[in-house]
Amino acid sequence: MKKIFFGVVSFFIMMINANAACDDEEMIRLSKLANNVASNYYFDPETQKFEITFTNVTKEIVITDLINGQMYNEDIEFTIKNLESGNYRFNITSTDVSCTGETLVTKYINLPYYNKFYTSEECKGIENYSYCKKWVKNEISESIFQKKVTQYKENLNKEIKQEVIEETVLDKIKKVILDIYVNYYYIILPLFITILCIIIYIKDKSDDIL
Repeated sequence: MKKIFFGVVSFFIMMINANAACDDEEMIRLSKLANNVASNYYFDPETQKFEITFTNVTKEIVITDLINGQMYNEDIEFTIKNLESGNYRFNITSTDVSCTGETLVTKYINLPYYNKFYTSEECKGIENYSYCKKWVKNEISESIFQKKVTQYKENLNKEIKQEVIEETVLDKIKKVILDIYVNYYYIILPLFITILCIIIYIKDKSDDIL
């Protein structure tokens, strides 16, 4: 019994010492390695699937796909192929026994959805609208597409009509002012010159007083 007792105690002491070895300095170093990991994705038109490539990886870290539990411990870079559109989450942890279980960084990668409606007749003239682009953040149904495009066009027409109204009102005001000037310039012009002269005279008198 004593041997078992001392064996259990020794095991826990080893575990405590191992965990204690993962100090702040080591965690900072490992975190820098994890933050240095970069990723980019590529869409393969032949397979109609995505590929995600991780670069700046080292053997000191493990990258785990939290969707399927697959773990990757590679050097320099590696590529995950045949991925569908959607949101992916990867945990980066250390291979160091003393720091095992500590999540250093979590990377989120959103693989966009192909928009099969982007070449449709409804998108002509509004190609820059988010629902008319080749890639969208979320999968969209035809009913959602029709609804969003209709709403966008209605709002666009309202804005255009408002701009036309504002321009029309402004044009009318300009025309009225121009008509008044053309018809009464012989009154307006001398009056304007007289007022300007009075202002200049008053300013000069004020300067003399100072």
